[in-house]
Amino acid sequence: MPPANGRFARSSRSGWAMAINRCCKRRWMPPPRRLLPPQDQHRLKSKGTRPVNVLTASGEVRLQRKYFWSKASGGVCSADELSGVAQASISPGAKELCCVMGIGQEFAQAAEDLKRVGGLSISKERLRGVV
Repeated sequence: MPPANGRFARSSRSGWAMAINRCCKRRWMPPPRRLLPPQDQHRLKSKGTRPVNVLTASGEVRLQRKYFWSKASGGVCSADELSGVAQASISPGAKELCCVMGIGQEFAQAAEDLKRVGGLSISKERLRGVV
């Protein structure tokens, strides 16, 4: 029997809606592992945030990351390892740009070309250290 308003009646669970729910039902996933503070080290205490300047392919940015400390292991910034800046304050993308430009020419000319072409402002001494 059609509804009184002349439109099609919709059930709360039509056949196609139930099929979509069956196909797209969220599968069980393990709970996400905590990244901060690292689980494998001694009991770490949060000591606030610490800033670091990182040279990226888009220019220099200032990152604020959580700093953890314990008597046994000292200070740790877990986000540095995740972002790829644990060893140096330069991102992998900026490092690649510097290496490509610095290999084929003098460092002073490469620094100028990086600023002109990539918008990356870096001194020739820092470029020499990266390459």
